[in-house]
Amino acid sequence: MRHSSSRRRAIGRLFALGLLAFIVLGGLLVTGLWLSGLGILFAVPTDSMAPAVAAGDHVYVEGVTFKVRGPRRGDLIAFRAVETEQGPKGSVYVKRLAGQPGDRVRITDGKVFINDEHWSLSNAAGEIRYGNIRSAMFLRIGSESVRVPPGNFFVLGDNTWNSSDSRFWGFLPVENVTGRVTFCYWPPSRIGYIK
Repeated sequence: MRHSSSRRRAIGRLFALGLLAFIVLGGLLVTGLWLSGLGILFAVPTDSMAPAVAAGDHVYVEGVTFKVRGPRRGDLIAFRAVETEQGPKGSVYVKRLAGQPGDRVRITDGKVFINDEHWSLSNAAGEIRYGNIRSAMFLRIGSESVRVPPGNFFVLGDNTWNSSDSRFWGFLPVENVTGRVTFCYWPPSRIGYIK
């Protein structure tokens, strides 16, 4: 009996030590990326990306992936605002990349079409249904499309009826993208990888 009790304590200590090492190494990695400019931490200001990312979520944005492969359709990207329509200049926002340079984007019956092919953008809740909003600048009706100019992206918010995105303020310059949103670290109930 005494033998199994001491064995459980030893296993518990090893587990705690392993967890501590994981936390310390993870912290060092995040800190190193942050100091090198390849990672940022910030609080999401709006619910435009709910349910993937909600207002008040504190997220980690890494810049390594886009150095290797560049942004792709469906990526959750963080960017710095430059236009007043996007928000205060320099503020960081999150949107989902829908259109790349040269793409023709259309929203019909809640679905995104890129170059006349249905492109399923999804998050943890499944395929996202986007809306045509008559007060928007672009894609006000299902038959309307927009061509993404060189050096720009077309981005959408997952919470389509509560998102100020490219439909309203236009194209996002590629150089404004700061990285890929990957992980929510606060609040505790939302901790985890973001899809």
